Amino acid sequence: MDLDEKLDRVIIHIDIDCFYAQVEMNKNPELREKPMGIQQKNIVVTCNYAARARGVGKCMYISEAMQKCPELILVNGEDLADYRKVSASVYSTLCETGSQVERLGMDENWLDVTQMVKLRIQELKGQQPKLSGNIFGEFSSSNSDYITRLTIGSNIAEELRNSLKDRFNLTTSAGIAHNKLLAKMVGGKHKPDNQTAIAKAGALELLTVEMPVRSVPGIGKRTAEQLATADLVTLGQLRAATLDTIVESGIPRPQALVLKKMAWGQDDSEVKMTGRPQSLGLEDRFMGLYTEAECKEKLSWLLDRLVLLLVEDGRKPTLIKVTVRDYYKDKLVKKFHKESRQGKISARLFQLDSQGNLSEESKSEILQNALGLLGKMVDFTDSFHITLMGLGVSNFLEQVEKKGSIKNFFISPKKDDGLPQSVPTTSLVNSKRKNIFQDTEESDTKKSKICTSETKESSKNTLNNDLKATKEPEGIEKNAPECPPDYDPKVWEELPLELRKELISTQSSSHKTENTSSDCSTKQEQESTSAAGCSTESTTSKGEESEGQTNEKEPEPKINNDEVSPSKMCPEGVDKEVFAQLPTDIRREISKSMSAKSSLSSSNKTPNVSTINSKGSKKKSPAAAISKSHSILSYFSRQK
Repeated sequence: MDLDEKLDRVIIHIDIDCFYAQVEMNKNPELREKPMGIQQKNIVVTCNYAARARGVGKCMYISEAMQKCPELILVNGEDLADYRKVSASVYSTLCETGSQVERLGMDENWLDVTQMVKLRIQELKGQQPKLSGNIFGEFSSSNSDYITRLTIGSNIAEELRNSLKDRFNLTTSAGIAHNKLLAKMVGGKHKPDNQTAIAKAGALELLTVEMPVRSVPGIGKRTAEQLATADLVTLGQLRAATLDTIVESGIPRPQALVLKKMAWGQDDSEVKMTGRPQSLGLEDRFMGLYTEAECKEKLSWLLDRLVLLLVEDGRKPTLIKVTVRDYYKDKLVKKFHKESRQGKISARLFQLDSQGNLSEESKSEILQNALGLLGKMVDFTDSFHITLMGLGVSNFLEQVEKKGSIKNFFISPKKDDGLPQSVPTTSLVNSKRKNIFQDTEESDTKKSKICTSETKESSKNTLNNDLKATKEPEGIEKNAPECPPDYDPKVWEELPLELRKELISTQSSSHKTENTSSDCSTKQEQESTSAAGCSTESTTSKGEESEGQTNEKEPEPKINNDEVSPSKMCPEGVDKEVFAQLPTDIRREISKSMSAKSSLSSSNKTPNVSTINSKGSKKKSPAAAISKSHSILSYFSRQK
């Protein structure tokens, strides 16, 4: 089997020394020279090097740590907000190099600086670079270019570490190698505040034959258990095993080959640029919760801290997840047991105010959703003992609509019980036509509708770019019709150009129809024989006739919204609930247009009633323009 690997890459692994402790020491410099540990519940999750010199270690119980070091100072580290901020700042600084950067937790990063090294080799002009930091094992190779690349990589690592120390007052340790595995493992050989380079010749000295397979990053507990079934416990045994032996332990052949290479210190995996997290969440452990009220209070506490993460992230989630551990269930299965449930939730509930806070109404509804998910795992009517609870969100939306978007007219008001109403009717939702305003999501606890809201300041750039991409060409936009005085300008700008032109055309046509119908009405009173000739033009809409006669102070029989409720003036075939949410002007326009369309249909069934112009050709009714496939009315009509 060929286990050769390429040696043309230069990978740097940077690890921030005792990260949590350094953040706290920067916040309170008095702790720098004193033994200090970061406490989470009853465990010291990490500590500074002054405490480590006195025997305190990571993940040590507080009682044991205090016995080893009675003067140990404990700092509560359960709130991770400050740690996340510093971690993000470090990552952003490393990304400024233009290299690929991959995060590993909050305190570790890989960088592929191969391209930077190539540029520096050109600048050397034949000169030999000087190694920075330490080396591990035999640092030699028959390929001199390989050693030169690693040497330049050590210079870059030192520059990066100095930059982080100057900017954030953080010391780091670094490993330099030709792959990710060796870079990570060798970086800890000269901690803290130092760096180490390793060549291929030193790989087997770093990965000794007696080392357990679990000591290799990337080989987890489950994989180690599978390998143990084939008596593959140490790296020496894994190296000597055949691929077939590894596969017999239950590991797929492609993964078996990867494990085989890792045992020899080989790693072909690339440094992948870390994107935005797919989910955000946090958990809390405690002595116990025993009532529904206590559970709700804990969920509220978790939600407040989750909002801080959402403020930094800038996106809005559409999926919420609740995790819980019940001590009573643990006793039944006799092991640590966590359960979780998730359900969809409306993104509008995570709209934050200028201070980065949720409204009381939104927070209450989110808690009700979370409590409903919790109720699927915990019977509140029976006894329970919860010792862990977590709250997380995922399935993020990258953007939301502007405040003035026309979609906002289709967001139904809330009922008295605070639950959002469903705007589209069942027939609309189940119809084959795609409803452009429908963006529904069904939760485990209830159905909620995603409504549009004003974007946050942090996501303006993304939204503006998206809007630019969907705008009409400049030449067309310049000829766009102006907004009529009785229309909302913000809504008007959101309408497609064709719909704006159609509404302007319909409005002007209706004015012509009103004048014509008024003249015909006068003739009807004087000559009964001319009534048939005027019938087509006078049947566009009774409402139009009334509007045309408002100067004579005659009442509007159907379109006066002050006297007639929206439900009564709603044309046949239009969703009443949607119609009621529209502005008065648009309701009036739709009533006119639908009446005109209905009259036109009737006229088509009756021969010889079409209006004939002076040249003898049939004259199209103004309402005919409304029958276009892209008419705005098509968005309101029910599908039968």
